[in-house]
Amino acid sequence: MMNAPKNLKRQGRRLWEDIVNGWEIQPQQAILLQDLCESQDRITQLSAILRSEGQIVQDRFGISKPHLPDCF
Repeated sequence: MMNAPKNLKRQGRRLWEDIVNGWEIQPQQAILLQDLCESQDRITQLSAILRSEGQIVQDRFGISKPHLPDCF
């Protein structure tokens, strides 16, 4: 079994383990799998920000605009 990269958070690590335990992953596929799991971590992080702060925010002039979290 391939060990999960150390930089993965809880959701990414869970996805890694589910895939590695259910499929035979070739070494060259591990890079793509890592990208997928890191993306899952980012989705989880951004979803939490949008849930707490909302999808629409006011700019400094009081104009409503889509919320674009700073972690991009």
